[in-house]
Amino acid sequence: PTGYPLYILLGRLFAALPVGSVAWRINIASAVFATSALSLLYLAGRRLWKEPIAALLAAVLFGLTPTFWSQAVEAEVYALHALVVAGALWLMAVMHDHGIEADCCATPVFGWPSSSGWQQTVWMLTLVIALGLTNHLTSIILIPAAVLAVWLAYGKCLRSQGWTANGLLLLKVGLAILLPLLLYAYLPLRWEALHEEPMGWGRFVDWVIGGRFQGALQLTAWLNDQTRYEIVWRLLLAEWGWYNLLLALLGLIYAAVRNWRVALVLLVTWAGYIFYALNYHVPDLAVFLIPAYAVIALLWGAGMASILAIIASLLDRRGWTAYRFPLSAVIILLLILPALGRVVRNWPDSLYRDQVALQVWGEGVLSMPLEQNAAVLADSEKIAPLYYLQQAEGRRPDLDIMVLPDEAAYRAEVDARVPAGQTVYL
Repeated sequence: PTGYPLYILLGRLFAALPVGSVAWRINIASAVFATSALSLLYLAGRRLWKEPIAALLAAVLFGLTPTFWSQAVEAEVYALHALVVAGALWLMAVMHDHGIEADCCATPVFGWPSSSGWQQTVWMLTLVIALGLTNHLTSIILIPAAVLAVWLAYGKCLRSQGWTANGLLLLKVGLAILLPLLLYAYLPLRWEALHEEPMGWGRFVDWVIGGRFQGALQLTAWLNDQTRYEIVWRLLLAEWGWYNLLLALLGLIYAAVRNWRVALVLLVTWAGYIFYALNYHVPDLAVFLIPAYAVIALLWGAGMASILAIIASLLDRRGWTAYRFPLSAVIILLLILPALGRVVRNWPDSLYRDQVALQVWGEGVLSMPLEQNAAVLADSEKIAPLYYLQQAEGRRPDLDIMVLPDEAAYRAEVDARVPAGQTVYL
């Protein structure tokens, strides 16, 4: 649960690549999603702050944060989720850059006709968020910020075009929501192929909404459990440090001065994911904060852009324009040194290339002269390499490899299989 059909189907495309192992191909998918997310985050920052170097460094810094890096090099759904969030932030940045025009309704967007360009942007934003819902349900947190962004950028257009045109736009938005959600039809199809029985409507709904995880989401925890604030703050501080968080705060002030609408949309996005983290009780909470970290990265870029703007203004006043480039370069170096220092300290923990012990163990086991059609009762750690090598790499398909919940279940399997003449390996 929740099925993650978008991630699974895209992963299948990467699995077809004729290079490396299946695991390597799926890990490469995460790297591609993550790099694409950083590219869109750079484009969003450049469009918002008009300072390419600040936008670039913000994207690079976000890419080097420990949690994001960890999800960019393993088979998980969070790099694709980050791509969805970055795409939504970029489109909202496009909206605000476009919406500040004197007559947004008559200005083309992305080269589309001027009369409908802004509507196509709204449709694209809706489609991106709906696709996100087929990968990770927390994409729903983007909806309040998206609605706010549309209203602040295109409110004048919505008010001026009349009920009929707005109704057609609403219909397009509805289709942009429903069409991606059809990807969830993959679940009952695949379920029946795997289990040789229909999934059923009740099980389908419970699977899609992640019914077994519902107890972890406690929407009053932010009121009743003050330790949740300590936990989230500790994660933010571990990821960014005091210096970078203060620079992001400066960026929020700078954004509010330049365009309060942009600052408000970013703040609503960030607050939505922080609120979710305050109420979600899971051990891997940091990965659910990746969208909030993306907003912090954008604001960090705004903070750097504000300092560069102040330096340029001071130099221009004194007529020292010739010194702008070298002084800006020195300022940029001084601003990124603390951030790079954190990266260097975290780097040893970010390397995964030597963690192949379980793979080596699994290959060693399956190369042994195990009896044909035997059963292998593995524990929760050793099941992973054995099952992967069998299911993905086609090694020893005759073996019945399983993991069981407790000692009694293992004993029951042994007592049933051995008298029937089957060889059992523990």
